[in-house]
Amino acid sequence: MKQLFQLTWIHIIANYTQKRTLFALILQWLYMYSILIPVITFAEEFNLGITFFLYPFLHTDPIFIIVITLSFLLLLSTIPMNNEMQSYLIHRTSTVKWITSQIIYIIISTIVYILNVMISFIVVSFSYINFQSNEWGKLVGSLNYYPDITNQYEITINIPSSLIVSYTPLQLFLMTLIMMVLIFFFSGLILMLFNLIKPGLGLVLYSIIIFLYLAIRHFNKFYGFYISVFSWISLSNLSTSPLDGYPTMGFAITCLVAGILIMIAAIYYIAYNDKLRRKLILWNN
Repeated sequence: MKQLFQLTWIHIIANYTQKRTLFALILQWLYMYSILIPVITFAEEFNLGITFFLYPFLHTDPIFIIVITLSFLLLLSTIPMNNEMQSYLIHRTSTVKWITSQIIYIIISTIVYILNVMISFIVVSFSYINFQSNEWGKLVGSLNYYPDITNQYEITINIPSSLIVSYTPLQLFLMTLIMMVLIFFFSGLILMLFNLIKPGLGLVLYSIIIFLYLAIRHFNKFYGFYISVFSWISLSNLSTSPLDGYPTMGFAITCLVAGILIMIAAIYYIAYNDKLRRKLILWNN
């Protein structure tokens, strides 16, 4: 356990001190500021508070999803860390412990990154934000009831009535949080597994998933959301009615959990299989 903690801490220090990590966080903060300023302008003009439960609706902006997924890619782009120092760590501990520490690092990075996104939302809207009640509030109600406001103030998010009717504010926030954790962990494992198989392959697949999301948003075909993992970050792209044709929450969670378990099993299979370990891990070192 001590070795796992030490390995994970080394991964954190080695990666979080890189310039690309700072750039990723700055990129996410800048877009958070950009997306919230029109909302703040509207709230300030009409003396409205911004409920904390506005956050899930930010995911209805496709560019916001692109920014947070690209920033997360920058954060984990070098996973699995495989250099001379990592070779030394493998030989001092074991391949299995090294693999386990990198998976733990992905989990920690997922939690840290999501906390960073939430903190940026709170900081940018701090003067107007309201944590007190499990209610949608007048601002959400106004944006939902008067859609012309979004055009007038150049607000890039929308407030689907389906989400307001189907969820309470707390339910929508918690389900959005769960989907973010599953999707980012799933994405981190894609990077790790396929970069192990061939350096850079994970980055290519991650980029393909991003472009797939953009293509589906552009052509606006509901059946495309069945294969677009990043689209599930927004609950507006999941079914709230048996008749709307979109993938259900159960379908999305099942696919993500199954994918996570399969990829973890594949990663450990590589770690335990002598031939694959020497070819894909020890060879790189």
